[in-house]
Amino acid sequence: MLEVKNISSGYGKKQVLYDVSMQIKMGEVVLLTGGNGSGKSTLLKCIYNLLPCWTGEIFFEGKKINGLKPSDLIQMGIVYIPQKDFYFENLTVEENGTGLISLAHAGFYGIGAYTSAILSVDYGFPFLATLPIAMLISGIIAVFVSVIALRTVDDYFIIITLGIQVVAFSIMNNWMDLTNGPLGIPGIPAISILGFEFGSKIPFLILTLFLTILVFYILRNITRSPFGRILIALSEDEIFTKSLGKKVYQAKIASFTIGAMFAAIPGVLYAHYISYIDPTSFTIDESIFILSIVIIGGMRNLWGSAIAAAVLIILPEALRFVGMPSNIAANMRQIIYGLALVIMMFKYSKGFISKCYVGQENK
Repeated sequence: MLEVKNISSGYGKKQVLYDVSMQIKMGEVVLLTGGNGSGKSTLLKCIYNLLPCWTGEIFFEGKKINGLKPSDLIQMGIVYIPQKDFYFENLTVEENGTGLISLAHAGFYGIGAYTSAILSVDYGFPFLATLPIAMLISGIIAVFVSVIALRTVDDYFIIITLGIQVVAFSIMNNWMDLTNGPLGIPGIPAISILGFEFGSKIPFLILTLFLTILVFYILRNITRSPFGRILIALSEDEIFTKSLGKKVYQAKIASFTIGAMFAAIPGVLYAHYISYIDPTSFTIDESIFILSIVIIGGMRNLWGSAIAAAVLIILPEALRFVGMPSNIAANMRQIIYGLALVIMMFKYSKGFISKCYVGQENK
């Protein structure tokens, strides 16, 4: 039924398997034993094509399966389940995210702002036209970037997104013909929808709250969809998700692209509210601030991110009302704000709203 012939494989230059051969007949149960590093998991990964075979061939029911995709192997009845105490440590209905940490969101935030500013100032486009165009441009750029960036993992992915952020800022700061460089773009008109202008604070606040609730609702539905379940599984165990035949790479690209498109929305709102933008509003500092919101709120938790955003934005403003001498007030506010962040992370190490394991949650 399953036949392995002279398989050799390993990791990088480290060879683990040396001409391994075995044959399993219908109805047989085979146990692979050996110490840590003896190659048990490596052999299973080779059979499931999660690891390339250097030499040898693998046959299932007489058909060669070397090079087949995990989804094709599942159709044949072959499933690989990695060894682990529990597969989805933080699996809940509301959680989402691939676990990818990006430092490029301020860049997409800036792309949204500049797209809307250029279209409205130079070409007279209304808000209802600039918003979807800005999201579309951010999404297209994110697709091209993610195709390359998502071939890396963990720390390497973070470094690549940092590079993307630096490139985005450099383009905004130096492309004089398009962005007007460090001089910025002035005279951005206020938002007007069906003749009603959202130029004053209260109408703009209402519009912002409406879009925030709409985005929150969309993201919540995404997390509860089958695609959202794939993202949850991917964030917990990528190999296990791949062994189920899920298209992991495509899911990562879709997740990164969706995040970039939604990041363009606040950029559009910011440009029309301030009426002037320049590159200094979209630096790496903004990306770190956005990442801080996610971490302090709780990874893969929408409510946690919403609460953290409110706290981190309101706290510095609230400190302005603390009576301090004017000559040290600004510095003291920064010190108090920094200490508050440190205390928050000690108090809520997994975020404001963290999740329990599935079995514990259901108790």
